[in-house]
Parts: sequence; C-alpha cells; structure tokens
Amino acid sequence: MKKTRASAQPDRVAMPVDDVIEDALAALRTALGEHRVAVFIRHDLPLVSVDPVQVGLALQHVLLNAAKFSPPRSEIRIAASHWRGAIDVRIADQGSGIPVAEREAVFEEVYRSDDRRVAGSGLLVAKEIVLAHGGQIWVEDTPGGGTTIVVRLPAVEHA
Repeated sequence: MKKTRASAQPDRVAMPVDDVIEDALAALRTALGEHRVAVFIRHDLPLVSVDPVQVGLALQHVLLNAAKFSPPRSEIRIAASHWRGAIDVRIADQGSGIPVAEREAVFEEVYRSDDRRVAGSGLLVAKEIVLAHGGQIWVEDTPGGGTTIVVRLPAVEHA
C-alpha cells in the first residue's frame, strides 16, 4: 500500500464525535462559502476513540468535496448516530450524485466521471484516516438527490 501523510499512527483519545465535527466545521467556515450547514447529532452518543486532528482532517476533506460538487447556497447536512457499536457520521450534499458504478473510484487518487468532475485525492486521504482508525467509509444516495458520504468510527462502549 502506498504511504501518504494520512498513514501516521493515530494518537487516540476518547471524546465526543460532536467535538470533532465542530472543529472540522470551524476550520472550514470560509471554505464552505455560502453553503448552509445543518448539524444533527444525537445527544446520547458514546464516545469515539480517535486522533481528533486526523479524523477532523478526514471530515474536512469530505465537507470540501460536498461543497465543491453542490450548487451554491445549497445545504450540506451532517448527522451522527450510534449503530451497532459504531458512530456513523453522514455528510450529505445536494449535488448531482455519484453513479453506483463510480462509488469506489471516488476514493482513488484521481477520479474523473463522465461529466469531467475531478475528485478523489481528498477522499483518498479521508479513507486512509478512517481505515487507520478501524472504521469504514462509503458513498450512498442522498434522499431527494445528491451524495452522502458515511464515515463509520468504532464507538467506545462502556461496560
């Protein structure tokens, strides 16, 4: 596997996922432009054991992609929920969507779709960070149109 900057060993701390999301959003206030950002986080979520800098960077890459491929002033939604021992962070845009056949390709170093969009390197970094944390990342349709990137991170379960 090719080494990237994201391959560094995570320096993990147990923390609320909403802190990581808030820090990622704070870092991108200007870059998100006129997009409206709606955040929906359940208040009863268990902690995640993450390197907040690395996972924050992963979320920033996903958010920047959402902004880049969405109409100006459209809404980007972030939702976090608990599912089977993990925390799912869903970042949904209102762009044109990603065809099912291209969904794995968006995580490659360079991705070109039929409409000449170029993406991928940011999502490649996001994928490597998420995998280094024992998580998963994938693409889903956004209800009503668009793309949702799901970042699944292992939760810290209390006995």
